[in-house]
Amino acid sequence: MSLFLFCFISIIIIIFLYYLRLYIKGGVCKIKHSMKGKLIIITGASSGLGLCSSLDLIDSGAKVIFACRSESKAKNSINLIKNKLLKENAEYIYLDLCNFQSIKDFSEKIIKNYKKIDILINNAGAGPTQFKLTTDGYETFLQGNHLGPCLLTLLLMDHFDEKSKIIFVGSVAHYFSLLSCGESKYLCQQDIFKEKFYSSSYSRLIGFYSTTKLLNILFVKYLSNFCEQSKKYSHIKVVTCHPGVCNTNFIKCYDEVSWLKYAIKILYPFFYYFTKTSEDGAQTQLYLSYLDYDKLKNGAYYRDCKEAKVSYKARDQKMINEYSDWTIKELSKKYKLDCFDD
Repeated sequence: MSLFLFCFISIIIIIFLYYLRLYIKGGVCKIKHSMKGKLIIITGASSGLGLCSSLDLIDSGAKVIFACRSESKAKNSINLIKNKLLKENAEYIYLDLCNFQSIKDFSEKIIKNYKKIDILINNAGAGPTQFKLTTDGYETFLQGNHLGPCLLTLLLMDHFDEKSKIIFVGSVAHYFSLLSCGESKYLCQQDIFKEKFYSSSYSRLIGFYSTTKLLNILFVKYLSNFCEQSKKYSHIKVVTCHPGVCNTNFIKCYDEVSWLKYAIKILYPFFYYFTKTSEDGAQTQLYLSYLDYDKLKNGAYYRDCKEAKVSYKARDQKMINEYSDWTIKELSKKYKLDCFDD
């Protein structure tokens, strides 16, 4: 091969890899304006996507509540803000989505200390490794990824300001959910639950995480429709988004799975190249936060800063009704949900 041909092929490969990387990075939020006077709650704001979104919105003047479990991580993240005036717009409040009492306490603090909420970003999430139950009696990631964020949302419904937004961070993984119609009764039956969602590495690592994300989208469809038909909550828009496959601390939740942990370490350069950074992954939730309220489509699913299509299960009205009714019924066992009172 001649030197000229070698150089030509090398340049073509470099250009190809450059544009491939741009494609992987996905959509970029090109909207940014003053958010002064806005109160935004972001769960899981101490790292990853939540932290990137928090810092960007604080930089735009918003008051951001870091709703996290780890006080040290949250305060270390807040210390990244060098501007003292902007730093005053960041506040940590303890929240554990796997503990209903913690969610209740958090919501009461918000209602007591703040007049209104403009945006709630249900960002926190994880993937299942071993079967565990919370103190409330639910599988850990079912509660942490779905029931917890839903309870938080519903307890705060009466405290949203005019033209408010609720954003659930979902995932394209919902396409791979193993859940079907008629199976809501199994979500609280431990033996059947373990057999369906913990019987293999696939069902545990992919199938159940995907199911929690499907449950999120089904609930968003239900709640957005409920708000549209309600005179009391018609000012609230509820949406969900897919951040992309990101190289964040999220992957550490799989460290208990030895083969996957070592596979990721061995293939890390490949994994790093073909995943988004936290900044890349935060773009769509930032886009939804900055987007003019009137342009936001209620109940929609967004990906790469534009509306995208959900799976056929997420569009199935029977699925929407069954699993949203199940969610509300389970949460109503624990707390009175005033938003559904006539």
